Amino acid sequence: MCEGFILKTLPSDKLQGQVPLGRYELPRRSGEAHLYRLGHPLGEYVLEQAKARQLPPAWLVFDYDAYPLRLTTLEPWRGHSGILIAELLTIDSLGGREQHLVVSAVTHNGEVLSEDDPEKLLRLPVREQMEFSTSENDNPVLRANLTERKNRLAESINRRNLSYFEQEVKKLDAWADDLKVGLEQEIKEIDRQIKEVRRTAATAPTLEEKLHWQKQQRELEQKRNKLRRELFDRQDEVEEKRNELISELEAQLTQKLEEKTLFVIEWSLI
Repeated sequence: MCEGFILKTLPSDKLQGQVPLGRYELPRRSGEAHLYRLGHPLGEYVLEQAKARQLPPAWLVFDYDAYPLRLTTLEPWRGHSGILIAELLTIDSLGGREQHLVVSAVTHNGEVLSEDDPEKLLRLPVREQMEFSTSENDNPVLRANLTERKNRLAESINRRNLSYFEQEVKKLDAWADDLKVGLEQEIKEIDRQIKEVRRTAATAPTLEEKLHWQKQQRELEQKRNKLRRELFDRQDEVEEKRNELISELEAQLTQKLEEKTLFVIEWSLI
């Protein structure tokens, strides 16, 4: 049986003309259903609404046995409780603006849930829930782990930016080399033709023939000069694009990250 829902009305007038009514499935298994995914206007709308919600601190009891799959790395944390924080990190990279969810969790004993265990914890069904008052700033272990996760993410994006920069520079250099070789070969061929015309003009028996070959030489020299100017222009264009890439990369090195706390919970895993 396919998991999905039937959209009977639009949640916002902004989606008018972009989102058809009807059945949506993820994944889509029936030919008449619409594919519901991130990137679809409906999915983007729901995501933005979720990110804008103001969520008060809550105490959640996660039920491991109620989840249909086995998450082996969470099993050692059964019977433990702690604090979890989720932040939205917005970064402008060379590929454009991107957003990442950064989740950190620690136990009340100060043990850190490593790798993607905090995200896995949020997949589990909740058996109990109630509001409570807490501050993530009161837990230095949680704050330190969250900072470490964000730093690792920023370093990963910087490495990706550097790789992108190097690839683009190689493309520019290859394009510049091909352009230079092609134009220089044309210029060299024209130089050869000019020498032949000069020799022919020097031995021309009549004034009319000399004039004819002199005109040929002038046309060839004009063509050669035009190619030389084009070569310089293309080299300037390559240099300008390289400078743009350098400026973009330099801006990333001083880029300030946008951080937004989405929610803080106290958790227990049973």
